Amino acid sequence: MPEPGPARLLTTSNFISSLGYGAFAPTAAIFFTRSVGLSVQEVGVGLALAGVLGLVASPIIGRISDAFGPRDIAVVLSLVQCLLLCLYALTHSFAMFLPIVGILGITEKGGGVLRNALVSGVMGREKRLRMKAYQHAVFNVAAPVGAMLAAVPLQLD
Repeated sequence: MPEPGPARLLTTSNFISSLGYGAFAPTAAIFFTRSVGLSVQEVGVGLALAGVLGLVASPIIGRISDAFGPRDIAVVLSLVQCLLLCLYALTHSFAMFLPIVGILGITEKGGGVLRNALVSGVMGREKRLRMKAYQHAVFNVAAPVGAMLAAVPLQLD
């Protein structure tokens, strides 16, 4: 674990986010096909749209971060992401799914850009690579744990 302070806070935040991602990613398609009633093709189109929008928006979010600071923009994107994930529960059609998943793609990819900026700002140039490697290791541990936790309700279903 990093020393107490901003580096530990970033690591803890990354762990929680990675745990949630690990639980959500393998179950999302099942949720959208079984509970929402979307076809596999519709889910694929939505996820592809999310990926494209996230890629296009990442440089724009980087510029906004440069202007207003990565921390504040990261907080806003996290709140929007939380709201959008809650809106998934209210999704009942492809028309509702597309904008939610598209904007969510922007917040997810933008969050990655902002995390990199936060790590650079907190750690400085000398320790940045070590911290990024540590963050990747945390993701590689937390995401599979989240997936295993998601497997329990799937198995019970």
